[in-house]
Amino acid sequence: MENNKKFWLGALIVIIIIGGVFMIIRSRDSADDEATTIPEVKNSILVTDQNPNSIAVLVESVGCTQNCFVAIHEDADGQPGKFLASSILLGPRMHRNVSVVVNTKTGATYHAMLHGDDGNGAFSATLDMPLKDEAGAVVSGMFKIRETALIDGQLDVKG
Repeated sequence: MENNKKFWLGALIVIIIIGGVFMIIRSRDSADDEATTIPEVKNSILVTDQNPNSIAVLVESVGCTQNCFVAIHEDADGQPGKFLASSILLGPRMHRNVSVVVNTKTGATYHAMLHGDDGNGAFSATLDMPLKDEAGAVVSGMFKIRETALIDGQLDVKG
């Protein structure tokens, strides 16, 4: 009778181990399935007007298909002009709330532009070329430095 109990206890332990291994394998397969349903990342940038007297520009979202930087440029008659500062190196994915430390002037207009990394991991305005979207346009967003700061929850009705 004692051997019969040992047999069933051993069989139960083997079944539990096999079930555990099965669950681990199954969870890995389902994680792979979820990874394939993530939307494709596209080169994109979203930046809005900024509060004055900030030490950095806050870019709400950045999408890049390769290693890239967000570069802040002065405005030159509606086009990106002189380079001022860049973000840290960003990997190929979606990013939220990217900060770029830069001196800005109240009331001035600037451009936040995506630049692809040339492979060395350090920004160079001459070597890291602007990235383009699917239509072939350079990915950038124009923004202004507000005259007065918005208070939390206040809407910018001027656009």
